[in-house]
Amino acid sequence: MVDSIRAGNWPFNQNIHDPATGASYAPKPSDYWGIENRSRHMLNVRAFYTYKPWDLSVNVRLNYRGKYPFMDYNGNQFIDRYDLFVPGHTLWNAAVEKKLLKQLLSLRFTADNIGGFKHQFMPGQPGTVLLLGAAYRWFKL
Repeated sequence: MVDSIRAGNWPFNQNIHDPATGASYAPKPSDYWGIENRSRHMLNVRAFYTYKPWDLSVNVRLNYRGKYPFMDYNGNQFIDRYDLFVPGHTLWNAAVEKKLLKQLLSLRFTADNIGGFKHQFMPGQPGTVLLLGAAYRWFKL
């Protein structure tokens, strides 16, 4: 992509338009932001703890995703700073599981997206999700 912008190949030689000022200018390789739906920075961390005397386990997960482009809004066939972006965000998730009846029954409570992050360009992210579940094993492994 950068080589095509540098060489002035069509369609990457189209002017970039600044919607705030109305100004337009020829694209430079430094104007290229990256690929749609791809963050420049991401981090996933998970901590897990089991307390054996109570047969209780807890896990916490952190997912950080930096700002990323949603779509090419100005139609110049590549992502630049004037296109539509999803802001950087952090999702916190946690779960608690308790085993009962000699570990045949397990009860689990899960909370996803505890901070409730939502954005209009992320329709699959409904906000905070709380789940409660139970599982029973008919035989012990």
